[in-house]
Amino acid sequence: MRKRKTSTWRKGTAFERWFEKQIREVLKLSKSDCYRTPGSGGIRHLVGSDIYLSESARAVFPFYVECKHWRTWRLDKVMFMHRTVKIWLHKLLSDGRREPGQIPLLVARGHRTESFAIMPVGLLPRGFVCSDPVLYFRYGEDRWAAVPVRTFLSAWKDYARKKL
Repeated sequence: MRKRKTSTWRKGTAFERWFEKQIREVLKLSKSDCYRTPGSGGIRHLVGSDIYLSESARAVFPFYVECKHWRTWRLDKVMFMHRTVKIWLHKLLSDGRREPGQIPLLVARGHRTESFAIMPVGLLPRGFVCSDPVLYFRYGEDRWAAVPVRTFLSAWKDYARKKL
């Protein structure tokens, strides 16, 4: 029996839905407050992020989210600044500028790899700490961090509970 090929679009959509569900479960948000942007961010003139967050959800989770599922992605692509990673970060920053007050967040994973949350450290609120393994790197003038998604969401939940 032949394996069914999964399209790139379908993998990306499934990954966005997975991350949206993680946010809702960890932060106890309703489906109307947090959901995947229809058309995978294709309606960028209305909502730029891959994950739509209502105003009340943004008060708890102030991130502009871009999800990327790339079959051959691994964390070392970030360490060595692969050109695709540079393109993602550039797009994240340029699109994120249209959403004032939101922190750019790239969520990336490869085939059978752990998902990572990648964000500029200087834009994170004072007092937010991720204790698990973190990879720090430079992109442009900024220092960035890559953290496993589950660790990031757990740390953000703890931070939000204390600060917000």
